[in-house]
Amino acid sequence: MTYKISVAGLIIYKNQLLMIKEIQNNLVSWDIPAGGIEKGENLEESVKREILEETRISIEQLELIRVFQFIEEAKTTVNFLYLSHINNLPKDFYNNTNNEKLDEDILDIKFFNLDEIKTLIQNNSCEHELAKQRLAVFLENNFKPNLKPIVVRK
Repeated sequence: MTYKISVAGLIIYKNQLLMIKEIQNNLVSWDIPAGGIEKGENLEESVKREILEETRISIEQLELIRVFQFIEEAKTTVNFLYLSHINNLPKDFYNNTNNEKLDEDILDIKFFNLDEIKTLIQNNSCEHELAKQRLAVFLENNFKPNLKPIVVRK
């Protein structure tokens, strides 16, 4: 059995959630910015780096709101979910005039409202079970910290 620690960020702007369209395991899927911890990083540094690499948005304020334990046959992932409300976007967020590169597996970045996220889930546009669980936190609009681990089994 292998173990992995990962982080993810719910980024809220004007009551909408920032999502990324990416290729994971040869599947195209929508998810929130997420990834693993690099050597020497703490959890907050990791989630800020992942958000910047995947969206070009630099986050200052974060709050840890959930911990997920995702159990698969050969691997267990512990995922720390952070929340950040942002008030403005980088000037070139929509047109990327600086030609900043995103992670190579990122295909699109977009803000979604509640109804659009429900549609994404209904259309199976969120392939990974952990992604669906993280989105449920946004759909419930329950951003109060609850650090008792939520166990998800595949």
